[in-house]
Amino acid sequence: MLKRTDSLSGLEERGTRVTMVSTRRCLSQLRRRNSLSKLSVMVICAGICILLIFGRSGTTGSTFYIPHVLFGEGRFPPVTQSDLEYFGHHVQLNITVDTNFIKRSLYSTHFDLTNRGPKAVEGRQWELYGYFFRLGESKAYPYPRGFYLWSCGLKMFHVNGYLYKFTPVYGLFTGIPSGGSVTCKLRVQGMQVSRTDSFPRWYVTGNDLMPKVIINTDDESLSFVSDLTHPEQYKKYSDDTDHPYTPQDRFNLYAHPKAQIKDINVVPTPLEMTRDDSQTMTFDTDLYPIVKNEKFAREIKEFANQMDMKIVSAPPQRSFVQVTKSSINLYQECTADKKFLKEAVLNEAYILETFPAKKLIKITASSASGVFYAFQTLISVLFKPEAVDINGISIVLPKLRIVDAPRFSYRGLHLDVARNFIEADSVLKMVEVMSMYKMNKLHLHLSDDEGWRLEIPGLPELTQIGGSRCHDPKEEECILPMLGSGPYSNTSGSGFFTVQDYKDILEYARDRHVQVIPEFDMPGHSRAAIRSVHAKQRANREQKKANVYSIIDESSKQPWYRSGQHFSDDAMNPCIEGTYQFIEKIISSVKALHADIQPLETFHFGGDEVAVGAWRRLPACKNILVTKENGGFPTHYELMQYFIGKVSAITSQHGLALAGWEDAFLSHDTNVGFPFQKEDFKNDIVYAYVWKRTREVRTPHRAKLLANGGYKVVLAYGAYLYFDHPYEPDPEERGLYWATRKISTKDVWGLTPRVIFQDDDLECPDQIKAQENCFKLLKPHNILGMQAEVWTEVIRTPAQLEYMLFPRLLAVAERAWHHAAWEESSSENAAAPLREADWAVFAAKLGYQELRRLDTMDVQYRVSPPGARTQDSKAEFQTEFPGQEIQYLAANGIWTTASHNMPVRRPLKIRGLSSNGSRSSRVVILDPSFSAAILHTAHAQTILISVTFICFVLKLFKREFKLL
Repeated sequence: MLKRTDSLSGLEERGTRVTMVSTRRCLSQLRRRNSLSKLSVMVICAGICILLIFGRSGTTGSTFYIPHVLFGEGRFPPVTQSDLEYFGHHVQLNITVDTNFIKRSLYSTHFDLTNRGPKAVEGRQWELYGYFFRLGESKAYPYPRGFYLWSCGLKMFHVNGYLYKFTPVYGLFTGIPSGGSVTCKLRVQGMQVSRTDSFPRWYVTGNDLMPKVIINTDDESLSFVSDLTHPEQYKKYSDDTDHPYTPQDRFNLYAHPKAQIKDINVVPTPLEMTRDDSQTMTFDTDLYPIVKNEKFAREIKEFANQMDMKIVSAPPQRSFVQVTKSSINLYQECTADKKFLKEAVLNEAYILETFPAKKLIKITASSASGVFYAFQTLISVLFKPEAVDINGISIVLPKLRIVDAPRFSYRGLHLDVARNFIEADSVLKMVEVMSMYKMNKLHLHLSDDEGWRLEIPGLPELTQIGGSRCHDPKEEECILPMLGSGPYSNTSGSGFFTVQDYKDILEYARDRHVQVIPEFDMPGHSRAAIRSVHAKQRANREQKKANVYSIIDESSKQPWYRSGQHFSDDAMNPCIEGTYQFIEKIISSVKALHADIQPLETFHFGGDEVAVGAWRRLPACKNILVTKENGGFPTHYELMQYFIGKVSAITSQHGLALAGWEDAFLSHDTNVGFPFQKEDFKNDIVYAYVWKRTREVRTPHRAKLLANGGYKVVLAYGAYLYFDHPYEPDPEERGLYWATRKISTKDVWGLTPRVIFQDDDLECPDQIKAQENCFKLLKPHNILGMQAEVWTEVIRTPAQLEYMLFPRLLAVAERAWHHAAWEESSSENAAAPLREADWAVFAAKLGYQELRRLDTMDVQYRVSPPGARTQDSKAEFQTEFPGQEIQYLAANGIWTTASHNMPVRRPLKIRGLSSNGSRSSRVVILDPSFSAAILHTAHAQTILISVTFICFVLKLFKREFKLL
C-alpha cells in the first residue's frame, strides 16, 4: 500500500499531489524492472492520466483516488463505542458558506471538524452523517462509490434525499489532533442564502454501534452555522438586488399613513357595518343569556362555553342574545355599493345587530356557518385590548348593524405534517385561530417522502416504519433520518396521528366549521409509503406469509431517476394493480374515520413533482395504453393521466371530489403545458391548486385554463402564500426562497385574484385553439378562493410554525373574506393611495387589537424588528404595526423603552416587543454613522475604482504590446 508523505500533510490539494507522487513512484519501479516495453509504459501512463483528468470534479475532489484504483483501498481499524462517544462529545462541527458567486447554479461551502478534546481523533471506520438541502458535488453526481474530498481526506456518499455520509479515507485522512481541525470543502448545487438551509443533529456511527449526535449541532438556533454577513453569502448571485434590511430600510417600509381606528374593529373586515353612537347599551356576559335555538344548538353551545354564558329556553323581556334562522337578501340588506355582492357566498351570510332600547343582541342567518361567523364577529366586537379576559366584564356597545358575507367559499390553510410532524394539540390550536378569523378549510398534508402521519387500520407498518425516522440503513424499523431529525425517533422527524387523534381533530374542526381535507401525496413523494409497504412485504416473505400490497415492482429493475428532493425511489408504479388496491384501502379507511364526525367530501392525492423518468420503460407499463411506436411504452404524462383516471374512478365510487396540485393535471408532452380534459375524469368536482409562479413559462395561463376547463381552482401561489418562505430577505430569517426572497404580511394582504392576469403577455399553448381561454377568465365562478401553505422542511417546533404563520395568516383571512374597494381601481395610480390607506387601517387593527388577541391564546407570532433612523444624532422609530413597543440596550446592559428624538451617538442595539411584552424580535443595530445614501455612495465608489483600475491595466498592456 502506498503511504502518504509527510510533505503533503495539511495541503488542500492533497489528492492531486498524492496522485502525482504515486505516478512517479510507479513509473520509477517500472523503469527499474525493465520488464515492460515502452509501449506498455506509455499505455499505463495514458490510463493514469485519463483517471486523473476524468476522475476530478472541479477543485474540491474526485470520484477516483489513483492509489486505490491501482493498489486497492486499505481499511482503518474498526471504530468502538467509546470512539463514537468521544467524537460526538468533543468534536465540534461548523458550517460556513464561502460564496454563492461561482455560477448561478453552484455555490461553495465547507464544514470544519475541530477536536476540542484531550486526545487525537484517529482514522477509524466511523461514518459521519449530515444533511445538505441541495445536491452536493452535483457535477460528479451520482457517485455510488463515493466522492473523495481532497481538503479533509474524507469520502462523501449521497445516501438519499437530503442525507449524506462521510467516511475517512485510508491514505488521505491523517486524523484530528487535540486542538486541531480539518476542513472539508465542497461545491453544492444552487445557493445558500439562509442559515436555515442547514440542518441540525449531524451524527457519527459505525460498525452497528449506537449513533452519537455531534453535540454542538443538536441546536435549533443553528449556532454551528457561521453568520452570512457578506454579499457573496447572502445574495443568490452577484447581481442579485435583494439584501438584508437595515433599520433605515424598515423605517421606510413601515412609514405608511397611520390610521386612527375606532373602538369596534373586526378582522376580516365585514361587508358593511353601520353604527349609531347616540344609542348605547352595556353588555355583560354574566347578565346576558343566550336563547336556545335547536337549529343552531352546536354553535350556541360553543359560544356559550367560550363566553361562560347561560343558555335559556325562552327569551326574557330584556338583556339577551337571540339567534334567528332566516334567509338573507344581501341586495336588500346592504345600503352601500352593491357591486361586490355578485361574488358573495350567500349561505355563509349573517346579520349582527344590537338594539340598545331592548338590550338585545340579535343574529340572523340562514345556515349554521353563518351563525358561527356572527358569533366570531361578536367576540371580536367585545374584545378590549386592555382586558385580559372578556368573560365577566362590561362592554359598552352602540347601536350596531353588521351585514356580512365572504367573497370566497374556500378560505384555507395547508399544513404539512409529513416533512416534520406537528402534534395534534398544535393542529387544534391552528383550527381555533383559523375559525376565529372565519377560515374554513384545513388541508392536512399527511404523507410525503419523509413521513406517513396517519394510522390506517390494517396497515400498521405505515406509521410503525413510515411514521418514524432513525438510523436504520436497511429501513426495516424506520425510514432514513432526513431534514435534521437525527439518528433517533425522539424528534419532530417522527410521530403520527392515531385514529383517536385524527377523530379529535375532526370533531374540533367540525364544531368550528372547518372542513378537513386529507392529502396523501402520490404517485410521487411516496417514499415513506413505499419503504413501509415493501419492508412489510419482505418480512412477510421471510415469515412465509401472504403479501398484502405492492406499490412498486421489486421483481424488476427500477429505472434510475432523481426527484426534485434528490430521491431515486419515491414514485409508485402506476401500471400494477397493487398500487390501486393500496389507494382503495387508504381512501376507504379515511372515509370510515370521517363518517360519523365530518363526512369525507374531498380526497387530495397530491400528484405534484413526479420525476420525469421515474417510469421509464417499466416492464409493467408496456402496452398498458394504446401501443406506441416507442416500443409500446406510454409517455410520462400519458401514464400520469392514466394514474389520475384510476384514482378518479376509485374516489368517484366513494362519492368523493378529487383534488390535486396543479401539475398533476398538466401535460408537458409538448413544450408548453396544457391541462388534461376534465371530462376524462369521473368526479363531478375536480379541484386544482395553483401554486407555481405566475410567469412559469412552461405552464402559462394555467389558472385561467384550468378554471375555463371546468376545474375548481384554489389560488395557492408560492410567491404570495407559501409561508415556509421568509418575511424578509435576511439570512437570519427562517424559510426557503425558491419562489421569492420575502413574503411580508403586507405582500400577502395585497394579493388579489387579479394576479392570474399577470401572464397575459405570454403566448397561448398551441393546443388551445380559442385564444380567449388563455386571456380571459370565462368562468370566474370556478375560482373558489385562496389557501396559505406551510411546508415544514425547515420547521421543526410549534414556535417555529407559529412564527411563520402569524401574522401573515390574518392577511389571508382578510383577503379571502373581504373584497376591498381599491381592487376595483382601473389603474395602479388610482389604486395606490386607496390601498395604502386601507393597509394603514388593517395594520392598526393588528397592532392595537389582533396581536393582543393572539397573545391571549399564546400564539407565538413573529415580532418584526423595528425600523429606525437618525437625524442630527437623534433617533426616529417605526414599527410594522402601530402600538408595539421598541427597546434599546442601555449602557448598563438593561433593555429600556426607546422614545422618539432620543439622542444616539453610538451604534445602538434595538428590538421590538410583542404586544404583551413577553417576546422580542431579532436584535438589530441602529448605527448613527450609517445611512442608505452613504452605503449606495460607497458601492458606487467601489465600482468606479474597480473600473478605473481595469482601464489602467488594459492601457498598460496595450502599451507594452506596442513596445514589443
